[in-house]
Amino acid sequence: MTQEYLMALFEELLNLEKLQVHQSFFELGGNSLQALQLMNSINDKFDLEIALFEIFQHSSIAQLEILLSDKMSNSEIVTLDI
Repeated sequence: MTQEYLMALFEELLNLEKLQVHQSFFELGGNSLQALQLMNSINDKFDLEIALFEIFQHSSIAQLEILLSDKMSNSEIVTLDI
């Protein structure tokens, strides 16, 4: 589900079709304003806090999918104050 969502989001923001998961958002023509839109869409969809610098560091669908998976698994950890 995550990969399909990211693929559709990349295609919509970049107005492209048939992307590869290892292609960089910025090498495909994405700019900083589109990166902000990407960040906001991801944060809204997954109820996470992805920072803009993380979009620059993890600029492909494959990299973002791993980042989101890590963040989602970390957000499920609950700490108890004893």
